[in-house]
Amino acid sequence: MCQAPAKVTAVDELQTFEVTKYLSAGNALAAQGVMLPDGYTQESWDALYFESEGEAVVKVGTTYTIKEPGIYRALGMYPAIAGGAEVYLVVEGNGQTAASLTKPQYTTAVPSAAKVLVNGKEMAFDAYTIGGNTYFKLRDVAAAVNGTAKSFNVTWNANAKAISLQGGTAYVAVGGELAAGDGTAKQALPSASPVYRGWMEYAMPAYTINGSTYFKLRDLCSLMDITVGWDDATKTITVDSTK
Repeated sequence: MCQAPAKVTAVDELQTFEVTKYLSAGNALAAQGVMLPDGYTQESWDALYFESEGEAVVKVGTTYTIKEPGIYRALGMYPAIAGGAEVYLVVEGNGQTAASLTKPQYTTAVPSAAKVLVNGKEMAFDAYTIGGNTYFKLRDVAAAVNGTAKSFNVTWNANAKAISLQGGTAYVAVGGELAAGDGTAKQALPSASPVYRGWMEYAMPAYTINGSTYFKLRDLCSLMDITVGWDDATKTITVDSTK
């Protein structure tokens, strides 16, 4: 346990070095996105890993500065799967203590008023605004783009309690997709279910609302290579899955 700002620094050369923020989700932790180390952009950090080919690429002294209170996981792995280490940190600050940070982090989800066009056709979604971002039900998005160039399927692994996304394949409906919402605010809890595309796990902010998982539309569409746009004048979200 420590106080913000806190620093996490590599003391050895590493193949993997990640710091991920989490929120408390009842008796589990929900990943809320991977941080970038000091001095890196997403492009430069990705390039470092893409060129690594299993070698040590993270230099001694690479540092993450944690500025906000929260729960964080720091993971470091040595080359050629020669072991590594992970540690969870509770970073206090701004009046938030370990006791408050480890309580279930419920938040209010407000129905979104934005119009949504999917490949030029207006469609209704049971979407919500949380913390200034719009969250869409995962299976609704899969159903909406089904039959297009960016179709994807969604499966649930009950044993691993994980969500798996399979691109380039038809969506298999389970019922209830694209059902209209009731227009009322809901209580949302961070989703603790990991998300996989292929063998890769992705730490995307997500929430569980009435038993369904909701993601930021841009995060989900970026992962599935679907184009998203926003027209501020008409308050319209555009989704293009045709190319």
